[in-house]
Amino acid sequence: MRLRASNYAVLRGTIVDPQRSPVAGADEVNQQLSLELSLKLASASSTVQVDASALEVLHTTDASVGEVIEPAAVQEPPLNGRMLIDLVLTVPGAHVSHGAQTGDMNPLYWRPGQRSAVSIGGNRPNANYFLLDGTTDTDPTFNTLNLSPSPDAVQEFKVQTGSYSAEMGGAGGGQINIVTRSGSNQFHGTAYEFLRNGAMDAHTFGDMGGSKFLVQNNFGASLGGPMVHAKTFFFVNYEGLRHSKADSMMETVPTPAEISGDFSMSGTTIYNPFSARANPNFNPAKPISPSNPQIIRDPFSNNKIPSGMLSNPPSRKTTATSPRKKASPATSAIASPPASSTISPH
Repeated sequence: MRLRASNYAVLRGTIVDPQRSPVAGADEVNQQLSLELSLKLASASSTVQVDASALEVLHTTDASVGEVIEPAAVQEPPLNGRMLIDLVLTVPGAHVSHGAQTGDMNPLYWRPGQRSAVSIGGNRPNANYFLLDGTTDTDPTFNTLNLSPSPDAVQEFKVQTGSYSAEMGGAGGGQINIVTRSGSNQFHGTAYEFLRNGAMDAHTFGDMGGSKFLVQNNFGASLGGPMVHAKTFFFVNYEGLRHSKADSMMETVPTPAEISGDFSMSGTTIYNPFSARANPNFNPAKPISPSNPQIIRDPFSNNKIPSGMLSNPPSRKTTATSPRKKASPATSAIASPPASSTISPH
């Protein structure tokens, strides 16, 4: 540190060394003096205080286990047929099941289009309970989803998989609570169209190259907004489904020889039904089997039905209405016709 005389300022005071002793002669005029001074850091302290209320991760009021399907999870994933029940399968412990809830059994034993065969937490698919905005949305016959709202009309829903509270006492399986959207102070809406057709689909062998065997249009729109600003709101949604599908079936038709009663090339033994009689060697102590038949019959000679047995009215009617195999250059050149042929009607 150098101290010099100045025309602008006067330095007054006492200069001390590190031992806090005055330095003699340090205040003389035009004095140049080098001093070795040690500087110590002053103590500094800082405090960072963060105040935040943590989200309640653990439920302390009940022991229910479940998961909420958020709006993004409802809107973003592609759904074939836009069935909300498919999103239930994203919850741990849920998987596709079987039974009347699949919606593909006898019409006397299912509800068309409900498709609610989901097993949650190991329970049967008829043990689930569905709620829509707090009201029951469960078919009382099979415990299936009664009304499946459009995903565009759903805000979120929760699937509880176990240990429910008393308010969820409708069934012992999964509890699915669906909450629909509501309007706001701004107008919002959607319009959509999902199309499937045979132009981009692969064909199976049974389709036989048929075109447009599947045409599916899934379309709709939704709109929400205010009726009275900040007081009354509305939300409406419409969804339509147009589904057209042609099913192909494989059928076996008799060859011309079989229509005339000649089954010698069919590989199947034809028996005379009028020769049926009790088997004298039948052993009732053993189960009925090909080696222990209860009734025996005589096969036709050379596996050919006599023409006299085909002249009765039922036989003539059957012969007249039996579909014929369509001849083709490839088959007409074959000397011996095949035992059977198949057709695929569209």
